[in-house]
Amino acid sequence: NVRVLIQSSWSDMAGDLEIPDNIFFLGNCPHDWLMPRVSAVVHHGGAGTAAAGLLSGKPTFIVPFFGDQPFWGRAVVKRGVGVEPCPIAELTTEKLRTAFLGLQSTDLRSKALMMQERMQTEDGAEEAVKSFYRHLPVEHMRCDLDHERIATKWSRSDKIKMCDVCTFVLETRPENYQKKVVDYHCVDYSARGPASGFSGASSGAAAFFHEVGGAFKDVIVKPTKGFREEGPKGAVIGVVKGVSGLIIRPVHGVALFADHIAAGHANLFREGGRKKRGSVFDKTMMAALGMENGLANSHSLGSDPNEVEPQCVVRGKPELRREVQLQVSEEDKLKYQARFREVMEARDSDRNSLDQIQRGDSVSSSNTSLTDSEDSDDQFSQAAIEILSADFTASGNIGVDFNVRSESADAISPSKLKEWQQFSETQKVKAERILDQLTRSSVPAMNICLATIGSWDNNVKQFVTIGLRLAADGHRVRIAANEEFRHEITGRGLEFYPLGGALENFHDFIKYLHDSKTTNAFQRHKAGRPVLGAFKELVYSLWPAANGADPHGQGANIPGEHFRADALLCHPLLFGHVHVAERLGIPLQCASLVPLSPTFTMPHVLSATFMDDISALGQEYKETNWLSYGVVDTILYRGMADILSQFRASIGLSGHRNQPSPLVEWQIPHIYLWNPALLQKPVDWGMELQVAGYVSLNDEREMSKMRKFKWSRSLNDFTLATRNPVIYFGVSTYSLPSVHLEKLLRKIDAAAERANVQIIFQAREGRECHSSYHSENVYEVERGFPYALILRKVAATIHWGEPAIVEEGLAAGKPLGVCVHLSSQYYAACMCVTAGVGIPPIDLKSCTVDSLVTAFHQLLAPELVERATAMAQTFSSDQALEKAVSAFYSNLPLRAMRCDLDETKVARIYDPRLELKLSFEAYLALQPIRGHDDTDDVAYKPLWYDGRRPPKFSLRDIAEDEEPQDVKPTRGLDSLRMALSVFSSRDSSESIPEAPKRMSSRMASRVAMIVERPTFWKTAQEELEARRAITEAYEKVLQRGKEAPAPKRRRSRATSVSAQDARRVDLTRINIRSVAQFILRNPE
Repeated sequence: NVRVLIQSSWSDMAGDLEIPDNIFFLGNCPHDWLMPRVSAVVHHGGAGTAAAGLLSGKPTFIVPFFGDQPFWGRAVVKRGVGVEPCPIAELTTEKLRTAFLGLQSTDLRSKALMMQERMQTEDGAEEAVKSFYRHLPVEHMRCDLDHERIATKWSRSDKIKMCDVCTFVLETRPENYQKKVVDYHCVDYSARGPASGFSGASSGAAAFFHEVGGAFKDVIVKPTKGFREEGPKGAVIGVVKGVSGLIIRPVHGVALFADHIAAGHANLFREGGRKKRGSVFDKTMMAALGMENGLANSHSLGSDPNEVEPQCVVRGKPELRREVQLQVSEEDKLKYQARFREVMEARDSDRNSLDQIQRGDSVSSSNTSLTDSEDSDDQFSQAAIEILSADFTASGNIGVDFNVRSESADAISPSKLKEWQQFSETQKVKAERILDQLTRSSVPAMNICLATIGSWDNNVKQFVTIGLRLAADGHRVRIAANEEFRHEITGRGLEFYPLGGALENFHDFIKYLHDSKTTNAFQRHKAGRPVLGAFKELVYSLWPAANGADPHGQGANIPGEHFRADALLCHPLLFGHVHVAERLGIPLQCASLVPLSPTFTMPHVLSATFMDDISALGQEYKETNWLSYGVVDTILYRGMADILSQFRASIGLSGHRNQPSPLVEWQIPHIYLWNPALLQKPVDWGMELQVAGYVSLNDEREMSKMRKFKWSRSLNDFTLATRNPVIYFGVSTYSLPSVHLEKLLRKIDAAAERANVQIIFQAREGRECHSSYHSENVYEVERGFPYALILRKVAATIHWGEPAIVEEGLAAGKPLGVCVHLSSQYYAACMCVTAGVGIPPIDLKSCTVDSLVTAFHQLLAPELVERATAMAQTFSSDQALEKAVSAFYSNLPLRAMRCDLDETKVARIYDPRLELKLSFEAYLALQPIRGHDDTDDVAYKPLWYDGRRPPKFSLRDIAEDEEPQDVKPTRGLDSLRMALSVFSSRDSSESIPEAPKRMSSRMASRVAMIVERPTFWKTAQEELEARRAITEAYEKVLQRGKEAPAPKRRRSRATSVSAQDARRVDLTRINIRSVAQFILRNPE
């Protein structure tokens, strides 16, 4: 009892049949007109027809015969809006009648109406657009310079992708005339090769066995096939083919196996942004086929931009010639040009050319005589003092054992001591004269990089204090330290660079070197990953810290402005800094809280000698003290020689430097931030070594951080509960197990009760899974509580002995004791005992209640308290800071660094034709009158390092005017030579330094492109808006490391994109924020 309307594109489908009254044939008509006019639909199950029927709310019966039709038949049944489908070949009258009855079901019709309502609320076009946006590789599609445009071009030289607009703008720039720009494709559909050598070996093995198996198969198959097709003649030909294949195909398989391994290795170490190679022979094979240009004019981005860490890889690639834009007024240009004419007229015509580099092929007679005398004395001294052994210890120190034949051989004679005292006086007078000259002249504004390791309180804070003082003089200052200090540094207005690795304690590195000697290669590699890997990352990050852009300078993954240091001030234990200074040809100085320069007065801080007997340390002048520095430096160098050699090669330095202690041999200036009342400058230190005093950071930001911590009521009640003196007791859990720490707390509690004192206890690294210890005599504060707030409220201190807390406590006038485990802690205890403000060191592992009671009584002795109070008067952070900055300035080679035309500017370019070193401003002003291009101009390096002696001025005429150095008294022995002989290593003094070569690559020696900033904008704001999207972004992208992953770009301003607008969207103007909004609204 139904009527059927049959609709088909074949209008004469009925033919000559007699059509019943309840059936009507209909030709072509729109489904959205027809479907609402029927009660149910029967069709073959096309996607469009099924959707039209359901959109009209009609139950559906599908009769599929091909393609996706069975799928839609099952789908309508699963949703309850249709009856069971029946293939057209199986359809009968009875099945059709049953389907008609099912389509009239009330339940089926109600579900069909519900499906209609749901589908009518959907916006298919909107969802399609969302899905389209969601699957776009937007990161790879957008232009690197204008993020609202699609990239269509790739600059091979600059390694950036650009839109058509940016390409047009950048091609008008002179430096881009010769740069190759090709079409850019954001997706690479070519075949990918193996990702590593191991995967290449796997796929190569499969290829090899495939070839071998195919060769044996062909021996049987080809003759059989030939006989079947051509008879005996074909069989003979098949045999020949099979046998030749048996010879050739295995060889081909071996070649494929090797090629897969080589391709995998090449892909593993490929440059970021390059697609994987399918074969190492691909280019050669393409050329042999005459198709080498098939893909030559296109570029496909074939790798994840996050595959390479931006701070961990430094390649020895040729440097890109970056552009420097600056604006020089016409008045300044005329001044520079007038000064240039004066200099050229005054120059003597027969003067030696300024670009003749001093090769250092001759040594001054004073140095020669010094070396000869040292050699002669060395032969005498070595007979009396021998190095028996030197090695790393399990505690993280360096053990040194000397064989001293007699006490007189180890002692410094009075006559020798007098020579050193005279030398010290001469150096003091010379330093005062240089400082006086410095006060009457100006220091040109320069870029200064300060790099350090350590914690905030111990090293970083002091470097920031010096950096702020240098920035106040107009310098551009960058602090390179661990990433965790970024906000503390940038919040004070200084630039920042994150050093790689997280080497918390240098003693960890020494301990690893000790443990690695007794382990197998696998265990050594496993143990070395957290230590050796961190040290390697630290060394490798020093190069971009001195010559690169902060990867997050303008936000997350947005590089900041390029920075090239004119001077370095580094922590001595960074080790790679000497190679960075050599590569850039700039002055290097060191600053530290711990003295590390050789002296007769005391042994090396890292040597275990401090742990033997500190009673006489600092009071006797010994040859073995001096020897310990060469031994420790040699030991450390042997542990890191491979890393440093690889680092030199990575930054473009040739040859090896076999000097274990270049800081000593090159006489690198050091500034030690110890109070001179504690560390008096030894008589055998020259003017390049200064003890400036302790500097502290007391700005408002630091004070506000302190104010966040309050002296709690319970702590206040504890200190006021009795009139007993309060002692601060801080321990480092670095080498103290938690079980020992619990026992120690009980000992401290008992000793405090017997000594009638109160103890404020603090574990520096905290105590995991333990509640705070509180008793009548001991109150434990949390690890993050600033000890500076405690030191001024206690009577005495006992702590872990880092330089910062030592000097903070003494500045507060508190006597102190040091808990010792490492040699550096013994050093701190030695200094305090010698100065009369401390007690003998406390060994936490062997101390007893009685020894702690004695220590508490010694700390509170009136004479010790009186001396500590007097010592506090000698602390002046401001004076120490001024002395440190003055020492830094006085050790700079300012004459070599200044511009020849303007002494208030730093020279950065050398013009060999004019024989002038010029600042960027002077260089730009002289361009119209120079009469030659910049082909021969080079980046100026004020110093040349030959690897054996102190750095020299790179220009001969300046070197000739250099004041000769004072000849130091002979020390009587060569510590490095003796140490190297112990390890059967080649003597470092036999290494022949390589003379500086002219740059092997002209691009590596070319200077930056100096251009004048356009002046056709009316206002600075208009200029910023017009050039910000293209030119500024281009300059920043050029300064990124080639291996760095593509950083996240700033998103565009938000707009609302509806489905109707999406249909008309211009793909060259995709708005990234709109894409992000679509994704956030529809996470599914």
